[in-house]
Amino acid sequence: MDDETKEISGYIHNVLPLKGSKSTYFDMVVQTKTDVYRAVCFSPKKHQDLQLKSNAKSPVKISNYKVEKTNTSTTILLNNTMKAEDTNVDFPAKPIPPTNNIASLMGAHYQQLVTITAKVTQLGGTKKVSTRSGLKEKAECYLVDPSGSIKLIFSLFYLWESLIQEVQDGKTYTFNNLRVLKEYNTEKLALGTTMDSKTDMAPQFDQPLAHPLELSDSFTKCTAVAEIVGINTFGQYHSCRNCNKKIPEDSFTGAIVKCPNCKVAQKKDRCLTRCFVQAITQLNTTSKVTVTLFHEQIQEVFSLLGRPESLEENDVTLALLDCPLLDIVYDNKSKIVSQVSFHPE
Repeated sequence: MDDETKEISGYIHNVLPLKGSKSTYFDMVVQTKTDVYRAVCFSPKKHQDLQLKSNAKSPVKISNYKVEKTNTSTTILLNNTMKAEDTNVDFPAKPIPPTNNIASLMGAHYQQLVTITAKVTQLGGTKKVSTRSGLKEKAECYLVDPSGSIKLIFSLFYLWESLIQEVQDGKTYTFNNLRVLKEYNTEKLALGTTMDSKTDMAPQFDQPLAHPLELSDSFTKCTAVAEIVGINTFGQYHSCRNCNKKIPEDSFTGAIVKCPNCKVAQKKDRCLTRCFVQAITQLNTTSKVTVTLFHEQIQEVFSLLGRPESLEENDVTLALLDCPLLDIVYDNKSKIVSQVSFHPE
């Protein structure tokens, strides 16, 4: 298949629900005599007709389309000018069962446990993080499958300890008992492992796979040696005792508050108090960058300095300005610091 192809004949499978906000589209699979292709249609009014043709398992002739090729896959792109007409072919429709795919997670509930089959890509190295139960090792990766929903669902998930040793980049697995959550400091959907999570090797997909549209940490994260030379802003906020997400101040209308993120009701005076700062950092002799440090990184600074933790503005400001050179990791776009440590002398 190439961009000069006039038409393509075969069967339509697995028409997924409409998705997207600014640009509504849906995914499906097109089976020809020799190949199986992922197809993306950007015309919502075509959805019902293509769904009916898929359900009927009747062959169609598709025309007025474009082709997008990468080194590893070919995708058929359709818009409102495309045509899908009934036709005859000399080969049968073959079963292409829909997987429990990433696209289906859009309808999942927060904290829901799910099982999913996907390929691991961009598996990063392990790093230590502080949790309520002490230091843990964490790794991050992306999951991809044929549904092509990575653009909407950020399939970042966390592999705790022993599971880190069970997965390899480029391999396909069935992941059992993953929990649906939202990535920390963002509203993007993510998956997290639980104490009951298990992995099993799975066959590679026959269909073309989606490509992660999110850049890996090596592209979005910056590592720098920084000196904190000033504090722009200091603030405090309340967070949920269950999910640790920020609770907006306008949510506190009585003695009981319900977290808008996880919907857990709790007493107002039992919510956690957190702090954050916007700090001016000197990265070299000419470059200054204003970064944001949230509660966990600020308390890590107190720990590095050997000082008792504090939420008071003067204590926080003094601790940050007293720091020697720091090694920091921050997001290139949001400028939020995710890691902080003393720079070795």
